[in-house]
Amino acid sequence: MTGAWSRLVGMAGVGCDPSSNRNASRERALDVILLGAIVATVFFLPLSEGLKNLSYSIALACYLGALRRFTRSEWSIPPVGAAFLLFLCVAVLSAATSAFPWKAFSGVWEMFRYTSFFFIVRQGIRRSAQVVAVLWAAVAGIGVAATVVLYQHVTSEVERFSMLSLGGKNGAAEYVVMMLALMIGMFAEHEGSRRARFSLGIIIGASLIVLGVSNARTMWGGFLAVTILLWCRRRSWVLVAAVGIFLAAVAGMVLVRPDVSQRTMALARAETYVDLSERQEIWQGAIRMWRDHPWLGSGPRTFKLNDDLALDVNRLRYGIPERAGQAHNMWLQTAAEMGTIGAIALAIWIAAVADLLLRGRTRFRGWPLGVVWVGAAGSLLTILIAGVTEPGIGYEHSMLISGLLGMMVRADEAAWRSSQPSSAPGPLS
Repeated sequence: MTGAWSRLVGMAGVGCDPSSNRNASRERALDVILLGAIVATVFFLPLSEGLKNLSYSIALACYLGALRRFTRSEWSIPPVGAAFLLFLCVAVLSAATSAFPWKAFSGVWEMFRYTSFFFIVRQGIRRSAQVVAVLWAAVAGIGVAATVVLYQHVTSEVERFSMLSLGGKNGAAEYVVMMLALMIGMFAEHEGSRRARFSLGIIIGASLIVLGVSNARTMWGGFLAVTILLWCRRRSWVLVAAVGIFLAAVAGMVLVRPDVSQRTMALARAETYVDLSERQEIWQGAIRMWRDHPWLGSGPRTFKLNDDLALDVNRLRYGIPERAGQAHNMWLQTAAEMGTIGAIALAIWIAAVADLLLRGRTRFRGWPLGVVWVGAAGSLLTILIAGVTEPGIGYEHSMLISGLLGMMVRADEAAWRSSQPSSAPGPLS
């Protein structure tokens, strides 16, 4: 236990000078706890809602405790951070005007979590060794989650796909694709010991099988799109192997699971892509909701409530199917819940992230910052593709990408302060 604490202290970049005063000791301890809480939060994202919230709360408390030590540059707000805050402010305004404020402010809290996590990571992750710790924590988390899911499918008859804190197939598959972008990037960099690379390869393989088992066809396409992005970034046999494992997993599920076979075979028929059936009704209902609340929407996370006749008998006119708890489209979901202003704020956030990624595509290369870039770029692409049929943003997905963006911004700021050439960002600080 003492050795683990010493390693964590070392990654935090602090010493154990016995002559240091009490305030300095407290600050060092705060930095160590902050780093540990960030690592724990990332690890528990796909595993446990309760442990994720506990770790995040500790990280937030440490971040607030360190505010007085911020330098002038750390008080500045980067463009991506400003976009996060803009989206959060619109959410607050939307909740304040909502007919269901109790539910809407719970949605605001969710947005506050991933917005604040961006700033927490930006402050708490300062060195390359710390970046590596966060990356491996994310890998370990998805590795445990994938193992549990596969064990359940092998040992019992699972009627409906579910993945611990990630929930149903679509949300789980979206997170898995985001993590696959990150892990394939790690493997392609040829970093770490042979044992570490072997473990990483096993987790990648397990995640690919989970993606096939999920039967989330939109995210199957999302994975192939991410693979093309990674191939353009770095042509590696790892990508060919990953696609091969994924296709083998899908083929295997087609042979043993009738439901997977039926949905997969449907991809060969043209009507699959034009027959929207129930989803079209949901989209039309979302548009009616947006027209009723054109500027600030009905409030974050209130989509389902707006079709509950027990709350408002007039809501029947939206015509949303009873089982629909969300708009099945990121833009329509945002427009219905946060109005036109919310949709514009979302577009600004996407533009700010895309700008950061485009500016850093040549600057962030190698281990580990090049992997962070790959993970963030793959995550944004995944969110945009998932957003065609799902809300796309929120929950664990947004906390993952906000953490990656926090590390990118910190490295970008460190490179600028040290006046290093754009082709080599060097250490974070």
